[in-house]
Amino acid sequence: MSALALLKRLGDVGVTITVVDGNLDLVAPKGALTPELRAELTLAKLEVISILDPAFDPVAHHIELCSFLQRTVRTPEGPGKLWQVFHDRVGVVLDGLPSRVTFYEPRDVSVRGSE
Repeated sequence: MSALALLKRLGDVGVTITVVDGNLDLVAPKGALTPELRAELTLAKLEVISILDPAFDPVAHHIELCSFLQRTVRTPEGPGKLWQVFHDRVGVVLDGLPSRVTFYEPRDVSVRGSE
């Protein structure tokens, strides 16, 4: 299950998740957080944090870039390269900040073309 699907499923059963000091903080109705959901959340923890916390830095957490998507993009902070980070997430490595992956909303990134 993707992290986005997991977040939707947790929300559907009334679980509220926030990121506090880099960790997940959960508030759940009694019985809502089943062992299965807890296990899924444990597996997807870093990906969930990356979705919920815009300050999350995957490089600092040793998350590997999976593949370069052969695109140069424009962002509000400048040009960069588009990378697949998780199986269903992309990030941009800005030309001026090559050691950091930045996540953007799709509306904030425009493709400049293939390389």
